[in-house]
Amino acid sequence: LTFISLLVLSTAFYIYDNASAWAEAQQEADVANTLLEFQQSMLYGGVKTTEYLADFGAYGGLFKDTLVMEEFVFDVAQQAKTKLADNPEAMIRMLTVAGGALTSMQALPQADSVFDMATSIAGVSDHARARLFRYMSAHKVNVNDSPGAIDFANRSLAMFEQQYGQQHVETARSMMTLATPYRRAGKLAEADSLYKLAGPILKSYKVGGSDPEVFLYSISHVQTLNELKEYTKADSIIQSLYTEVDTSFQDYDVLYAYLLETHATNHYRQHNFEKAVALKEKAIYHMEKALGPKDLYVATYKNNLGVLYTELGRQDKAVEIYEEALQIYRSFSVEDAMYIASSLSNISMLHLFLGNFDQSWSYATEVLSFQESVLQIDSSLYGLLAVNASIAAAVNKQYETAIRLSEQSKGLLSSKYPEDHHLIRIHTRGKAMALLMSGDHEKARDVAVQALRDTSSYHARNLLLYRTVLKGAYEGLGNTLLADSVRTVMNQNADPLSQKSFRFVAEALEQSVKIP
Repeated sequence: LTFISLLVLSTAFYIYDNASAWAEAQQEADVANTLLEFQQSMLYGGVKTTEYLADFGAYGGLFKDTLVMEEFVFDVAQQAKTKLADNPEAMIRMLTVAGGALTSMQALPQADSVFDMATSIAGVSDHARARLFRYMSAHKVNVNDSPGAIDFANRSLAMFEQQYGQQHVETARSMMTLATPYRRAGKLAEADSLYKLAGPILKSYKVGGSDPEVFLYSISHVQTLNELKEYTKADSIIQSLYTEVDTSFQDYDVLYAYLLETHATNHYRQHNFEKAVALKEKAIYHMEKALGPKDLYVATYKNNLGVLYTELGRQDKAVEIYEEALQIYRSFSVEDAMYIASSLSNISMLHLFLGNFDQSWSYATEVLSFQESVLQIDSSLYGLLAVNASIAAAVNKQYETAIRLSEQSKGLLSSKYPEDHHLIRIHTRGKAMALLMSGDHEKARDVAVQALRDTSSYHARNLLLYRTVLKGAYEGLGNTLLADSVRTVMNQNADPLSQKSFRFVAEALEQSVKIP
């Protein structure tokens, strides 16, 4: 990532390296800091926005290597602590934005260190402290600490509200910051309320309301409404954002791509897969146009497109697009292990659906090799990867491994999701399969029954898996009446796409059952 404004900021450190010129350097740094704060607000929304800082493009070629950039930013923070020792207000400001930059680059240990330095500074204004807490909240989101993120955002919000009142732009920004961990924690109604409160304040602060910061906060609101299944409200905001792109941001392909991706998600959640595919393909085109074909965001968008191809039963196309994404991910540093592992897991599952069980397990084994790296970044993500790997293990008759991975995944998923979340309720898929295929029909039955007690938010494919296990368990126990009852339910709720993608797995499950 190229943080142009930070380059301008740090250039001030190197050019004005004497006491007489430091005041001038601080003025330069103030300008750069304003630019960086703006850029950070973009990055926290999930978009890389170097194109907004095109006037400083001459600096863009200096740091192509993210690891070099991380070291550079960390060095800048260290210098700020030394050079601004007599100016705690300027020091905390510099360290705040440096910590934010490191967070955005996923240099999380370095960001921790910088934020620790910032919190130890005494004699600063409530404004500077509240601003630091807001950046630290965003950092806590990145390290998957929703309670910590909520705490810092609340502290920032309370301080700004006390200083300026509810209608101030800083108060509104802290509301938006708080909305993000609320979403992560499943507090969607609370997040929606904050977006509704903060949006008008930010729009009144920005001239005409046409500002990338407001635009991206609006997209975050759309994402929350999608999760609340309030698709009509979400679509209304989306249409207004298209108008804003046409009138104010015609040259910003990143913004347009982000909007298209969000719109595609809106259709995906409503099972309008063909429309979602068209929008995602268009989003990839504009993201490639803005950032080049080998950018991390391009890979992520391609990965998302692969999910849609899978839903449409176009597994061969999905494998192709996943492989393209994987090659991009592999070109990045080891710190991007979670992206590589996620992509490998997707490919593993696709080979499972294609009946290529050996290949599926080969990819799953490579996923498991990233355990230590992924756990350091996001333990709940590794939980999801472990669930997928457990399924691949089961069909490859690695029963003990399948059960172990399944049981391990629950604790990892619980670090992020509440007990009644559907991702936790379906973590036993691989375990259920392994129990059935190994002949432990009673335990297989019990696991399937437990999973089917609440099927809300289940994908049709997961329903099919558990019902297939339950039917097989009853057959293995000689209870043909209950087996026929489950079969009837399966026929009545048949989903052609799920049946097509699950066909080979279903055959493996059914062939493993020895009917007494």
